Amino acid sequence: MDILNGNCDLADLFSDAPEILRDWALGAANEQSERFGDVTSALISSGVVVDENDAIEHIAEITTAFVRGQKSRIFFRDIRGDGKNSYEPELKRRLGKFVRKVDPYTYYGWLAHQAIPDLYISDLRKWNSKLPKYADNSQLSFSLGRDLEWESGLFGKSLGEKKSNFTNPAEKKVKKKAGPRWHKPGTVFGGIEKIWEEANTVLADEDKQYYREMVARLERALKPIFGAYVVSLVGYAPAYAYAMLMSLTAWAGAALHFYNNTGRRYLVREVNVMSPGREISGGRLDAIEIRNPGYRPLNASQKKAVVKILAYPVLSAGHFFWQVSALRQTGLDVGVEDWKHVAGDGKNRGIVKFSEVEKRPATKDSDQIVRYLALGLVDLLHFHPEREKNSTWEKLIEDPPFGELEYFMPQGVITHKVLTEPARLHEKVVSIAERLDNAGERAAQREIWNFLLGYAISCLDGKGHEKLKRISPPAQKALVPDDRSSLPFFRKYRMDQSELEAKFQSVAPNSCARDYEELSGPVFLDKSALIEVSYSDAGKEVLTLHYDKLLRAVEAGDVKTKNFHGVDRNFFISCLVTEEKTPSFYLNLQKGAPWFKCFGCGVFGAIGRIPSDIEITVKETGSAPSGVWKPGDEPIISEEHHKFMALAQEILQMEFKGSVGEWYLAKERCLDVDLAFKMGAGFASNRLIHGLMDAGYSLDDLIAKGLVLISDKTTSTRGIGPILNRRGIRSEDMARVYGKKEGKEVMGYPYSMLLGRVTFPLTYEGKNTNFYGRSVDKDAKIVHCKTSFSAVQGGFNMGVLKDPDAKEVSMIEAAICVISITQMRSKFSSLPPNSFAIIGTGNYKILDAVVKSGKQLASGLDFDLKNEADPNKGQAGQKKTLKLMAAIKERGLPRPRDVTAEFLAQYSWPTREKKFDWNALLQHLAK
Repeated sequence: MDILNGNCDLADLFSDAPEILRDWALGAANEQSERFGDVTSALISSGVVVDENDAIEHIAEITTAFVRGQKSRIFFRDIRGDGKNSYEPELKRRLGKFVRKVDPYTYYGWLAHQAIPDLYISDLRKWNSKLPKYADNSQLSFSLGRDLEWESGLFGKSLGEKKSNFTNPAEKKVKKKAGPRWHKPGTVFGGIEKIWEEANTVLADEDKQYYREMVARLERALKPIFGAYVVSLVGYAPAYAYAMLMSLTAWAGAALHFYNNTGRRYLVREVNVMSPGREISGGRLDAIEIRNPGYRPLNASQKKAVVKILAYPVLSAGHFFWQVSALRQTGLDVGVEDWKHVAGDGKNRGIVKFSEVEKRPATKDSDQIVRYLALGLVDLLHFHPEREKNSTWEKLIEDPPFGELEYFMPQGVITHKVLTEPARLHEKVVSIAERLDNAGERAAQREIWNFLLGYAISCLDGKGHEKLKRISPPAQKALVPDDRSSLPFFRKYRMDQSELEAKFQSVAPNSCARDYEELSGPVFLDKSALIEVSYSDAGKEVLTLHYDKLLRAVEAGDVKTKNFHGVDRNFFISCLVTEEKTPSFYLNLQKGAPWFKCFGCGVFGAIGRIPSDIEITVKETGSAPSGVWKPGDEPIISEEHHKFMALAQEILQMEFKGSVGEWYLAKERCLDVDLAFKMGAGFASNRLIHGLMDAGYSLDDLIAKGLVLISDKTTSTRGIGPILNRRGIRSEDMARVYGKKEGKEVMGYPYSMLLGRVTFPLTYEGKNTNFYGRSVDKDAKIVHCKTSFSAVQGGFNMGVLKDPDAKEVSMIEAAICVISITQMRSKFSSLPPNSFAIIGTGNYKILDAVVKSGKQLASGLDFDLKNEADPNKGQAGQKKTLKLMAAIKERGLPRPRDVTAEFLAQYSWPTREKKFDWNALLQHLAK
């Protein structure tokens, strides 16, 4: 297919597109023309387009929509230059160009990577353990790869529940319907050993007539400990008796290794090498292990420390290495485990030969371990308190975690230590750095092909419209701020050595470059730790005065003041930086943008962390021209606050999949949960507290940010009290003054404000400000809540204000309604394409952001019912709209187009007795 010289020129269609899309189109017209031809064939055969010219125009339209706002993450295959795509063989199969063969080796490898570690983390070696003779299918706890999902007809489905670092599925009690038979471990493992020896003899003699018999015997012997995993292995590809026997024999050898050598192992499984949000991905390692040398049993204190650590959320390998660094003092080792199974981990996903790994590991396998450790330690730099120093990397690799390869072979488990000396780790980082130049472009093009090939397959399945529904306006949120990117670290290895030395000599002690800003805790400009130093996206220093700490310092007499008669007045204090006695440090408590300035040394910045119970003065703005954004109107959102909220958003999103919040949005609200997740939906569990405190934040920080509140209705033994207690915070240290009653102070205790709620991130001008939480219980006393932030309350999906193609933006009340509109756009083209949620119609500061964007404003607020019994009640939405219209008029904006009224005039709502909002419409359509 000649797509450059046809009637419809692909190059012309993409002439005004972003550069990355133009480069992709050039590749599609040349070296990737066969792949592009398969896509057009799929679109034509599915009836989505009429002919090739129509297909090319359609592809240009949807890829342009897809690329806008996307940010690609570099994977190792992009660095390597591997252009393979897992969607392509499946598309060829759907078009009749490729016949997929059953691949038992890959499937057996997947099973082994789940079943054997499940045994390793169990206590089944204990003499008093009870093992059921047969286990049920609920033991399956893994997700298949995309290739295997297509092959087995389970694409997009998971075969079970989330993995645990603590329990083996075989330890779950089976319901006693007919009274299951139980065995002692010695009986079970003794029987396995006998059959394992016989199976090895059969394999060595290649006595094929006994293959089936040995498979049946091994299946019966291994069922008590591997349960449904064994059933799945035996039933997958019955014709492959040799591969089946090798796999089961390897499983038996791994079970005996566990029983005779290691016992229970403390593993954190399937860990991302690099934290979410880094611009580069290091892949996912099999496990991180904590153990005594020689697999000696842990003593009571070691076991207590390890179990406590394994209960915390793990963002990445670097994050885990950072938080367990103190374990070295207990004599415990921490390292990376990589498992290789006889079937599926050999060359071309084939068989691993015993002779090739008996004495030394395969080169590619040991190199993989070194890459994992090198990238994991680079990731650790971002959690290290002195990461801006040039010597930090060298310190980290002086005593790196151990690396170990375990080969699950029929002859038994072969273990190889991998040399991880500093020189080798350093060499690996340099080799990655040297190949980064074109990796970003390859990553972006890979994602375009993934989308396009996936869309073509969906069209052949009759589900192409569902794929396109998910091309929504980007949520304009980075799960982790750019200052945590690892790319700058790699880039320094491509500098000339003299240039590198000059770079670090030019960095001042308190003004290091944004790329090397520490993340483990705040930096302060003054000795009293009142003025915090952070950095803007442009690398500019930003100063924020902690007002709550200042009040305590003034009350204690540590800071001298002038004309300070109360907290509701502007006043002077002694300079906090130079510590001069004459008050020259001015504080202006203007509501919305409080600031400070020293007329002596010139230091200037914002005032933050103002207690919510303090009334501050409001500066009169006069009659400035309306509808024109003024620089002084911009609320100050510190980088420190943005960074904190971005990390909280990371953790909340990590908890969304599989949560009751995901169930609530799908079942109760009829939302596409993948779309909701893409737009920022999360779920708050206790891991939010764990994750933030793991990152170095204190209880006071969580209270100041509004994620933790104080109540006199709770105690230190309820809510998050036990969590804080396990972290060493005593009951008396948790207590805070809640208020006064009869002249006496009433003490309260902390609780997590968002716990058990679906969450949505709120932003303002691209920075995370706070969160909206929605209860999943319709009978909850408090259904809606927002965390507090003194400077400004953000909105949901505010990134539409930055979309250059959006001429008009629509203001909606609720985050769920914004997602609903995005989801329904394929059915109702008249719905607003660029909508954001104001989250409370009194949030007028959002209007200032609209003014600044210069875009037209439309209104899509709810339509509430009249209260016939009391005319003064009801129609709350309409009444709030009138107030909002007055605020819009004050800002010089034209009266917004009423999207709600236009829709109700065009489409019949089932009854006027029912309140109208956009999610109610979605639920009505779903019925």
